[in-house]
This record gives sequence, C-alpha cells and structure tokens, in this order.
Amino acid sequence: MLVLSTLFVLLLSYMCNCASAGCGGSDCESQCEDYKWYTLALQNWCDGDEWSIHGLWPDYSATCYPESCYDVEWEDVSGSLEQQMMTYWDWCSESTESQQSGWEHEWEKHGTCMRYYEGDEFSQNDFFNMALQAYSQVSSDGTIDA
Repeated sequence: MLVLSTLFVLLLSYMCNCASAGCGGSDCESQCEDYKWYTLALQNWCDGDEWSIHGLWPDYSATCYPESCYDVEWEDVSGSLEQQMMTYWDWCSESTESQQSGWEHEWEKHGTCMRYYEGDEFSQNDFFNMALQAYSQVSSDGTIDA
C-alpha cells in the first residue's frame, strides 16, 4: 500500500543577527546572503491525525539554505530528550536506530549551520530542543502561538 504524506511548512519569526554560510538548494549561486529565518517543517509521516516534526532549517530564501556547515561527531539522543523526540519527531520508523539516523541527518545537514547564528557552543541537543520548543508553539490550526 502506498502511503502519501503531506508536508506542512511554517516560517518561524525567529529573526537573528546573522552571518553568511555555505549554500545548498536549487537556486543559490547568487543568493548566498545573510540568514533570513528558520523554517519548521511538519509532516504527517504516519498518515494519521498527528503532525510530526520533519526538521528545523535555517534559510536564505525559499530555494536556498545553508547546509552541512561543520563536521561533527554524532551522539545518539538519549534520556528525556529522546522520549520527547520519539513523541513529536517520529518518522514512523520500526526501530530507534532508524529514528536516530534521521535525527543525525537533520543535525548534520541543518542544525550545524545554526552555529553561525546561535554561537559556537550551540549543540545538537540545543538544536533538537529549539525544534521541540517551536513545535510546542504550533496550535492545531497551524498558527504560531507567540
């Protein structure tokens, strides 16, 4: 059975004092510029009533974003953070290992670029907590509760 999922993207109003980073995306050659916003992407992965986090992405424009800004060592998410992520950042995976692999991808590709804006001490746990906090502000009608 083919399951289609829907992607719902929110542009967060987190503006920042930002520097420039490397670009990814489809239209970046002339668009590497100061950071503009974070995008919180939600997806109905499990074809149910609940939306889950897909990712939190820094963006330059609708088609250009920084990616893979630092080489980092991955540490499996654990403890209460892992439990929260299994609830709100769940990709309907059969295994915790598969979930960890998806989270690792999001941290390495998108989260590492937030160091430019959040500071050198910004960690993978900071990234995941920021995404969870943004998700907690999304109301059932898709608006952000500030």
